[in-house]
Amino acid sequence: MKKILFSILLFSCVAGLQAQVKPFMTEERVTLTKQPRQGAACYKNLLFQFRNANPLIEIYDLKQQKRIQQIELEPEPVIHCNNVNFGKKKFDKKDKFPLLYVSSERDQRIITYRVTESNGKYAVQKVQTIYLPNSDEASYYYTNLIVNGKDNKLWITGYTRHSWNKADNGNQLRYVQFELPDVKEGDVTLDYKNCVSEFCLPFRVATQGAIFYKGKLCQAFGCKQDETNFIIINPKTGKVEKEYSIGGAGITEEPEGTIVYKNKLLVVFVTGNIYYVSDFLEK
Repeated sequence: MKKILFSILLFSCVAGLQAQVKPFMTEERVTLTKQPRQGAACYKNLLFQFRNANPLIEIYDLKQQKRIQQIELEPEPVIHCNNVNFGKKKFDKKDKFPLLYVSSERDQRIITYRVTESNGKYAVQKVQTIYLPNSDEASYYYTNLIVNGKDNKLWITGYTRHSWNKADNGNQLRYVQFELPDVKEGDVTLDYKNCVSEFCLPFRVATQGAIFYKGKLCQAFGCKQDETNFIIINPKTGKVEKEYSIGGAGITEEPEGTIVYKNKLLVVFVTGNIYYVSDFLEK
């Protein structure tokens, strides 16, 4: 009986700790659009938050934990903005920011932006479109980018079947590595025959925000609490080295963008809450 009572007490304590996970910060409410949050990218202390259909970009100062500007764009319903990464190279050596890459996901495009700043005001300029091959021809669906700016590489992640929420017909996660196109080339189309490497992993529901950090592919997955997780992949072996349960940490929200701030991995959720990956439940 004592062992049973002790187990119940221990479980209650663990559950209580999980329920006490607090976000690093919470983004502010937006009135300019009703579109939900999607991918995000961080450069130094600034967070660039994108939304579905790309109607605007919110810029947050993470040090001050407040929004400092909103950049309104011409919305495109087909652009999902599922993942966003900064690279390393700049459009011009005098620029303060490196190039910013955005996944459209739904129509096989990657949009490259130049970020500029003048008198404290930020702006973006589309300087390149990277086209991916037709999904049916390449058997590659719901594709998203992961930029390895240090090595000038571009990873494309997606599914081998036309579904992001079902494992039917041998559906798997696929990761393909390319050379990152030079922005000076203008618009380009990638050919999967020219890939550097590739590997597949077992199916997981809903690819979410991802980033290349310390030589690893770091990515969130899932929509509902019982399926949300975060994995760290070694791209050299094509194996998952570490896995966390997001829902298991008591977080009920859908993960969206993955960022690094002050050398720590964080995930932005659809609600605007931002959590440290280290607060997730490690498996």
